[in-house]
Amino acid sequence: METFLLVPKDKANEIKSWKDLEGKKVYLTPAGYMNHINIRRALDAVGVKVEHVEVDSKFVCKALEEGTIVATALYTTAKVSLPTWGQELAVSCKGKLVPLNPSKDEIEKLEKAGLQLVEIDAQNVDKEMTGKIYGVPFYFGYHVGMKISEKDVYDFLKAIEKNANKLPQVDVGLKPLADDVAKFQYLGIKSADPSLVPIHPGLAKYLKEKGLWESEWDKYIAK
Repeated sequence: METFLLVPKDKANEIKSWKDLEGKKVYLTPAGYMNHINIRRALDAVGVKVEHVEVDSKFVCKALEEGTIVATALYTTAKVSLPTWGQELAVSCKGKLVPLNPSKDEIEKLEKAGLQLVEIDAQNVDKEMTGKIYGVPFYFGYHVGMKISEKDVYDFLKAIEKNANKLPQVDVGLKPLADDVAKFQYLGIKSADPSLVPIHPGLAKYLKEKGLWESEWDKYIAK
């Protein structure tokens, strides 16, 4: 999933980057859930403090129009699919919202904090929206314990790689995985904290074979 920010088009001249949200009321998606935590850690990384306002997701457009909030977070799956409430927002606020992307210096701070950015086609959010949206991704995975052997996990990854072209036929959300199986594993580790989520030796073997292993990860291989 990729979390990002949107603002009303009529506020785009005064809210041009994340720092312009400092102290303002923003809906950061439902409190306590994954995308809420994800966009909070991103805002923290650039030193921006906002006031989260809990909004019934059916009424986010209304809250933006009435000024209850000045911006909203939203998210896609695989840079394509919106959640149900996001689809409703896109309909009710059609043509009224624009991306609020981090500035160049904010991007540098995000990268320094170890966070990634991906580009999302704005038309995947609203057909009347143009340009690119910069989202902060986090990764879902099939996490196995050490009861599954190094060989089995390695063979499992090789099988996924071999059949990658079939994955989007099952679910379009699997396309980023299918595009580059090895790179997706690498980015998944980069987005998390391997000191908290150890790396399975089968995955380590696979990434080393692919030339995508970082030596500092050696100490985080599960035993």
